[in-house]
Amino acid sequence: MVIGDVGSVTEYHVGDDAMLFGLLAAAEQTGLEAAWTVVSAAPASAATRFGCTAVVGFGFDGCSDQATRQALLAELDVLPLDAPGPGSQLRQALTDATALIIAGGGNLSRSWPALTYERLAAARLAGRLGIPVVLTGQSIGPRFGTELRPLVAELLTAAARVGVREQYSAALAQLLGVPEERLVVGDDDAAVLGCLPAADPDIDGVPVPDPFVAVTLNDLGATALTALAGQLAEHSSRTGAGLVLVPHTGNLSGAADQDVAAAHLVAGAYDARLAALGIDRRAVVVPLPSAVEAVRYCRQAELVISSRYHPLVFAGSCRTPMLFLYQDAYTAQKGIGALTRFGMADWRLSVEDAAADRLLPAVTELWQQRGRLAERLPAGIGERSLDRLARLLDGLAAGTIPAPPIARPDWREATLPQLVELSEGDLDAALSEQSALRQHAAEAERYARSLQEQAERQEPYVRSLLQRAEVAEQYAASLLVRAEAAEQHASALQARSNPADG
Repeated sequence: MVIGDVGSVTEYHVGDDAMLFGLLAAAEQTGLEAAWTVVSAAPASAATRFGCTAVVGFGFDGCSDQATRQALLAELDVLPLDAPGPGSQLRQALTDATALIIAGGGNLSRSWPALTYERLAAARLAGRLGIPVVLTGQSIGPRFGTELRPLVAELLTAAARVGVREQYSAALAQLLGVPEERLVVGDDDAAVLGCLPAADPDIDGVPVPDPFVAVTLNDLGATALTALAGQLAEHSSRTGAGLVLVPHTGNLSGAADQDVAAAHLVAGAYDARLAALGIDRRAVVVPLPSAVEAVRYCRQAELVISSRYHPLVFAGSCRTPMLFLYQDAYTAQKGIGALTRFGMADWRLSVEDAAADRLLPAVTELWQQRGRLAERLPAGIGERSLDRLARLLDGLAAGTIPAPPIARPDWREATLPQLVELSEGDLDAALSEQSALRQHAAEAERYARSLQEQAERQEPYVRSLLQRAEVAEQYAASLLVRAEAAEQHASALQARSNPADG
């Protein structure tokens, strides 16, 4: 059974699909014969898209607040597996599962509480059944909030394997209590799709210019999008490169919204700027692509520019240089983490800086260095990801990755460090400090236990000393009585020997 944030038609997300397709492709490439059940908020769409059984989740997305989420989680903890109620299909299907896989994603964060609850509820159920839980290709945090932080910690520490896709998430996982032997740092699961053969010049009938820059932008606001479009047009006028806008999210059956609407806005501003420069060239806005099509666009492009995370993964797996535009700490953690794994950590701008006329010089430099940078990008990323997932699946199928003992973490509220802008050295230092603190705590705990054991061993002796002390105290009291009597007798004798004094 696999949980993925997939299946929606109105909120289609290329990257979410790509991660699950990467997992399934790894199973197919290794010849693993498995019957997959996908947990999805839209099971009918998920079953069609992925060609396997799909069941609906527990329904945490229908909870209005923390109290209702906690009440549903408590209900599921005691609900019999075969009883009617929330998630009945999921509960019954899980009884036949060999393993529960929580597929890659960046949703273990305070921004999506319902998704964290869904995953934890399934993991608790798997724990009751003795079924191993593994997580693949995760970004964790960077913010949890007081509601989700203990839940994320419980989920991670209950997993037999925790796969993360960048160093920041590895650091957070260790700080939240994941044992080092259960932690796997690798590339995003969607990188497997980079193993697919190169596409023809026309991708599924959509003609693209040659050469071109592939751009994916979410709704950054009309002002920012217009400013970015103008700079992209300037670059196109200088180099002759075309612009292909590849939306990442949108509605597969409805109006052009989300990234599709942003792409059309950028295209309009780009076309207008080129027309003002006297250049007869237009941007290409492609339809919402499948995961495979999105990878092919990145493979054919000279450069990839994106404010979304997964185009970076696609570009890196195809050895296409990329530039990332980050918006906040969450997008920075994921995007800069991916750039770092590809050796392109310096090729990033904040959206604010990019809109303030800094995009053009950055793209110009990237264009001039694209050949050298492409050669330096690591080869075999897709194959490496495929091998990592294949070994995980083989271990689950062979039963060599057992479920760890059920143990709720002894959670103590603590402030996690700000890791997004730390260098590798700073991250190592933070982890070393955490490891040292844990070691000191363990030593202190062992010392306290030894003192307690010594006290227990000495308790009979202490009791005998207390008894002897009581006897001595009683003897001392009797001596005092005798001393007082002797003193009174001495006084009497003295009085009889000196009658005149009387």
